[in-house]
Amino acid sequence: MIRLIKQSLYIGMAALLLLVTLTAAPAGAGTLIPGLPGGIDAGATAAYTTADGVTFEADYGRSGGVVRTSSGDIAYTQDDALYHSRVVAPMGQEITYQLSPPPGVTEMRIMGHFNEHHHESAGRRLIDVQIRCPGSAEPWNSGVRVEEELDIFAAAADTYIDSKRNLGLVRYWGEVDVSGGEVEITISANAASPDAALISAIEFGEALPRIPSLPSGINVGSDSTYTTADGVTFEADYGRSGGEVRTSSGDILETEDDPLYHTLVEDIQEDGIVYHLAVPHGVTRMQIIGHFSDYLDLEAGSRWIDVVIRCPGSAYPWNRGVLVEDEMTYLDGANKALVRNWWSGWWRSENVEWTNIDVSGGEVEIRISTDPDGHYPALISALKFAEAPPESAGGVNAGANYYNITEGGIVFSDDTGRSGGFTRSSSGEIENTRDDWLYRSRAVAPIGETVTYRITPPQGITRMQFRGHFNEHHHQSAGRRLVDVLIRCQGSPEPWHSGVVVEAALDIFASAGNRNTALLRDWGAVDVSGGDVEVILSASSDSPDAALINAIEYVGADDDGS
Repeated sequence: MIRLIKQSLYIGMAALLLLVTLTAAPAGAGTLIPGLPGGIDAGATAAYTTADGVTFEADYGRSGGVVRTSSGDIAYTQDDALYHSRVVAPMGQEITYQLSPPPGVTEMRIMGHFNEHHHESAGRRLIDVQIRCPGSAEPWNSGVRVEEELDIFAAAADTYIDSKRNLGLVRYWGEVDVSGGEVEITISANAASPDAALISAIEFGEALPRIPSLPSGINVGSDSTYTTADGVTFEADYGRSGGEVRTSSGDILETEDDPLYHTLVEDIQEDGIVYHLAVPHGVTRMQIIGHFSDYLDLEAGSRWIDVVIRCPGSAYPWNRGVLVEDEMTYLDGANKALVRNWWSGWWRSENVEWTNIDVSGGEVEIRISTDPDGHYPALISALKFAEAPPESAGGVNAGANYYNITEGGIVFSDDTGRSGGFTRSSSGEIENTRDDWLYRSRAVAPIGETVTYRITPPQGITRMQFRGHFNEHHHQSAGRRLVDVLIRCQGSPEPWHSGVVVEAALDIFASAGNRNTALLRDWGAVDVSGGDVEVILSASSDSPDAALINAIEYVGADDDGS
């Protein structure tokens, strides 16, 4: 009997030893991250589940640092408790989390949560964070500095436009290659920091699908790629949650790319269509363009579409979300293409003006939803991603009373800075452009008079590239309208001080080849070191009719590579 008991004990111990051997982390690896999404509540002794359902385990996998706690309200978060505990690295010391990714995971998102609980001004605490993944591809194998001199107070002020302590700050460290099976996160005070480093929590998530390159796009609802007439590849649908796929066929008006509009996704459940994507490596600014076409023959105003773009980890207001479409009702009938550029150089919100979509946080979330006042669900046919134009790029749409954005992402203001002449507008299709609206309004200089546009260069720009946009809306033969244009910058060196004739007897009809055809004229680089620029339009001395111009476009010459 005793022998039997001993044998049973030996067998049980052997089985236990085998179980431990099978479940232990690989040699040299850190504590296993239990699953994605998930996190570590630094310094906490119990797990915490956030309002959106992510469980942060009690502190694990850490060496170094000391635990501290606080209490009270934490602004800009529903998860105050997540920021009440923290681990602090005294000056000259480090906090290191040695971890292993969940089985089968080779790439994941890592985020840091911070709260400045004590200091009430910037510059009092500067933090460095490095992530190293031994055995993974470079640069992760050697280590990547994901934070350098992070000033929690200043970063929170930039993020929320609110300067105070006790703000929940989330920092997005991007998609990390963890294929080597180890993750080492080190937090320390920067050499210039007056105070210790700290961290409140670390969060882990599944890697987002990445936008492959710019320009590119998503062929919404389709399982195949499509390359447009201008060479942009729209990948098969990816990165989406919500909505149901719909298809159509036949000719699509106002586009050469009919197949791009033959599939779409509709917000049938009215809980939103969401695309959550990682941006291409190294991209910090971009354009996002929405393509729409209805498969039902509905009257205009039947669908009311809202679109919000949110870029976690980027600067305000993009980190909070920007409503780039509010009750968009422009879909009118079936099978008509509509393109909307959300580069947003002209959107304004809460007295904040911006000129591009900031994706410096490494990811973007696009939510297409049905406005409560709409009678039919929202839908979308395609998304396009492209490089943002230089920040110095812009233009004036002569005669227009609103801002607008070209398909190429250039923001044209309304008719500002003009003296002399009068304005007119027309309708109809304009050939040789996808931006018909740009050529439908115009400024007119009657014979013997001038139209002058005064343009102030962006700060720090000393050379600018100018271009003129023209459309002969009326005459049907050459020689009926001849236009002169002079550019002058009186504070600049000669010849710009006195003025340079950039157009002499321009015959719009002859140069464009027909009426209602867009004509773009490149006027080259202009020395604007003296300040304001004057673009002066007049009819040539032998012109039978008045001069006109539809738009003036400009960009900093250095930004343009000139």
